[in-house]
Amino acid sequence: MRSLNLVIAMMLSGSVYAQPYTQVPEQPGTNTGYESPEAAERALRVKPGVTLIEKDGWLFFADKAERTFWNIALRSNRAYPTAVKRALVGEQGALRMDMKVQCGASKEACDDVVRAFQALNDEIIRKSQPTS
Repeated sequence: MRSLNLVIAMMLSGSVYAQPYTQVPEQPGTNTGYESPEAAERALRVKPGVTLIEKDGWLFFADKAERTFWNIALRSNRAYPTAVKRALVGEQGALRMDMKVQCGASKEACDDVVRAFQALNDEIIRKSQPTS
């Protein structure tokens, strides 16, 4: 549980930021399990045990029971409507971040979201690795 709290703290400390535009190839696995980002938000708001924080134009939901972390763009965010579902997964002694993005914004905005969250994921994995 302590490591999960550490991951949550790291996810909250990073901000999703704009990066120079380059096209991101279409990614498989964009199904977040909800029909839309709005449906995900509605469900997560009422799900027991899920915490919610608003920061930098995003809603951040932490679902400790399912070990998933959600970022949902607010209407004021140029990425709206977007939902990003992430889960920290341990495989064969290594950590990785499983990420699914459901983005209804422009291709440029969606590409920015994917790049920014991939960078955050890389940083979280790097900081989560035991030091030798």
